[in-house]
Amino acid sequence: MKRHLENLRAKPDHVKRNIAFGTSLGITAIIFVFWVVSLTVQAPSVSASNDDALAKVESPFSSMSASVGDAWSSIKDVLSAYGKGTSQPANALEVVPGSR
Repeated sequence: MKRHLENLRAKPDHVKRNIAFGTSLGITAIIFVFWVVSLTVQAPSVSASNDDALAKVESPFSSMSASVGDAWSSIKDVLSAYGKGTSQPANALEVVPGSR
């Protein structure tokens, strides 16, 4: 391992950046795979009376996509408010020092 690190230190900066990027991308992919697998693990069986409640629960992916969609529409609203020349979007909070 020490020899490998010495070889990496001798390489040009752009090669070191590419190796760092690839390593971080690989680690992120591994974490993502573990996260997806943990979402698909089946919950313990529930009695028949709770079947209606379980049917109404959204899947994690649909919930996540809805959250991303809401965030994107909020960002578009903020950007369009600034594009129209207003100093603040309509739903912005105003922070006043000294007031509670």
